[in-house]
Order: sequence, then structure tokens, then C-alpha cells
Amino acid sequence: MAKTKWKNSDTAKELIGRLSHLQVKDGESFNWCHGNQAYKSKFEGPDFETYMLLLEEQVCFNDHIPESLRTKFMSQAVFHAADNKKLNIGYISEQIRKLQQEYISQPEQSYTLITKISLSGIKSKVNVQTPHSKIVISKYFPKTFKSHYDFSFIENNCAKINCSAYSWTTVTVKARCENSAASKALSELSFYLGVINLFYNYGQDRRSFGTRYEPVNKLRRFKYHMLHLTTGERASKLYWYESDFVDYGRSIHYATDVFQVKNKMFRSFLKDIQAVNRYPFYRTVFNRYVDALESSDMNKSFRSLWALLETLTFTGKDNYSVTIHRTVALFKDKFLAKQKLELLRERRNMAIHSDTQFNDAESMTYMLMGIVNGYLMCMLDVMKLATCDKQIKDILDLPYDVHKLNEAEQLTKGKLENITIFKKLAGHS
Repeated sequence: MAKTKWKNSDTAKELIGRLSHLQVKDGESFNWCHGNQAYKSKFEGPDFETYMLLLEEQVCFNDHIPESLRTKFMSQAVFHAADNKKLNIGYISEQIRKLQQEYISQPEQSYTLITKISLSGIKSKVNVQTPHSKIVISKYFPKTFKSHYDFSFIENNCAKINCSAYSWTTVTVKARCENSAASKALSELSFYLGVINLFYNYGQDRRSFGTRYEPVNKLRRFKYHMLHLTTGERASKLYWYESDFVDYGRSIHYATDVFQVKNKMFRSFLKDIQAVNRYPFYRTVFNRYVDALESSDMNKSFRSLWALLETLTFTGKDNYSVTIHRTVALFKDKFLAKQKLELLRERRNMAIHSDTQFNDAESMTYMLMGIVNGYLMCMLDVMKLATCDKQIKDILDLPYDVHKLNEAEQLTKGKLENITIFKKLAGHS
């Protein structure tokens, strides 16, 4: 593996220098341990954790390193360097490189995440394939894991949940460690749930006229997730859980809500995504779509959806006018779409800059969701024709007016003609 890169080496050097000033010389007590490895070095001071956090952010970690291991690798590298009196950027870089290399060289193995989703009335198993997982939805608990699953934990912590509204779900993935496996499985599951909910949410609206809102999404993740080896044993004593889980809300009924039809639509949609080679992008998009619409806090859902719209329009550091222009470009009724987006931008500014909790958050969330849903449907057609992100942005930045488009086309033709003439004169043709 290549040498560890830093986002800004000068910043990293400054942070390491500050850490060195916090080191207690000849520390007699161990300050940090990893497995059987205990480190003698000790750091004191209220700024130690802040410097470590900032230093970790400066490392360009390999994409295959899970978030949970990055902090551990950073700590191991710093304490190892301190023990060897080599607390400098070069030595720390090398330690991080070795730790990453050791992790990536580990073989992948199969893990199965066991959870539930809010689907009721299922009669037989539903098998779903995503590019990196196999998902099985069933009315009954999978026998392979029955003797190792912690049913008592669920009984004690989920007593208020109507379990008949949920179906058992397993997500099998290949990964190098349990943390990576859980993250990967939840990401693949959220992609699937996001696409299915897009189809259910399309064209929907709601007025609750109350303060207790149900989440927008009907097909939602369960409160707890447990990770097992495919042989049945628990892969970890840890439990993964949803911090914003809502134990009330409508579920999808297998028979009456045409769930089979939505699954067929999912397979077609996934096929189109793979055809344009955009799966990582859409997995991120639908993970964020799920996170936004599983909450009962409509103000949170609204803010999260606006951030998602900025991602979909590749806005980056551009202003909101760019977000609106690129969004409107894909709608037939551009006047209505723009008026809606101007209103939504005003509400977004109120929510962010003055921390306002507005009373019409539910209606604003559904209005914004309608725009996001429509944009998601159209975006695949754009990606079938455009070759890269830059071309997508250039296309969506074009003026809507036909006369202005014709003028731009004539100007481009004139420039191309001039280039051709110049190349002939210069002897390049």
C-alpha cells in the first residue's frame, strides 16, 4: 500500500506538535490499550481528544477502512510513536499505512445481519439481491440462528412495539470484520428500503393536524440489529440500533399494498442504476432518503431532504440559486416548480439560520419530498446520456428559454467553425 497521505501536512504537523506538548514524560501508568498491547505513554490536558479528532480528520484513509477502525488506528499510531519517542508525521504515517495494510490483507468472510422491517401479512419468503448483499424477508425466524439469537434482549427492550407489523429480515454480506459487516449490511438494506419507499411515496401527501407525526416511510427498519456468522453463532456481542426509531406508524401489508409489484419495480430500477454504473452514488442517496423519512420530526425530515436535494443537484459550495435552477430544469411545469422551491428555500433558511421550528413542517416536507421524488425519477435518464458529473452540471445549468438555447447553439457552432479554420491555417489538419 502507498504511503499515507494527509489532507494538509502542515496542519497535521502542527497538531502532532501540540500533542507532543501534552505528553507526560516517563508516564508510569498505561493510558490506552488495544487487545494485548498496552502503551506506556500518557497524555494529559483537556485538548488531547480534540487534537486527536482533528488529526484523524487530516488522514486520507483507504475507502475500505470502516469509520469505527479509523479512530482506533489513529490512537494506535500516536501511542506507538510516543512509546518509541518518534512522535512525528513521518513515523505516524508509516504506522497508519501498516495498520491499513494489515486490515485490507485480511480475507473477507460472510456475515448475516438479523433485523426486521415494517412489513405485515407476508406468506412466503421474499428474496432480494443488491450488488453487495442477499436480503431474505420472512414471517418466521431463520432456523440457522435460532439457538444463538438473543430473544430476551428483544423481549425486554421492544415490549411496546407491535411485532406483528414486522417481518424477520436477514442481510448477508462479505466483509473483513464485524463493524464493516454491520455497516455494509445496513447500507445495502437502506438502499433497498429507500427505492421501495420512493415508489410508495411518489405522489403522496398528508395532513395530520396534530403534533404526533408518523414517519413518512411505511417500510422502515426495526429498532435493533444483531450480527451473526452464517454458521449461526453471534459474530459480536454488540447491538446495532436506530437512534431515531419510532415505535408507532403504519406498516406495509404484503397482500393489499401490492408489495410484489414494488419489488418488481425495484429490480428494474436497480438494473438501470447498474447500467449507468452509478450504484455507489445511488446507495448514498437512498441511505440519506431513508434517514430523512424514518423520523417523526418533520422539521428534521425537511432539513435532511433539502440537503439531499443539494447532493442530487451537485450543488457543492454553490448558492441555492444553483440548486433551484438545476432542479427546475427537469420539470415540465417550470413556473410551479420554481415557486415551490423558492418557498422551500425560505423555510430552509428559517430552519437553519434562526433554528425555527415551523408549524407547517409536515406540508413543507411532503412538498419537498414530491420534488425530490420527481427529480430522482428523471435523474436516471440524464445519467444515461451524460458521461460524468461535470457534464450533468453543464446540462442542467443551460437556460430554459428556447431562444437563448438557440443562441448558445449558434455561438457554439461559430466557435467550432473558427477552430476548424484556425487548425487548417496552422497546418494541423
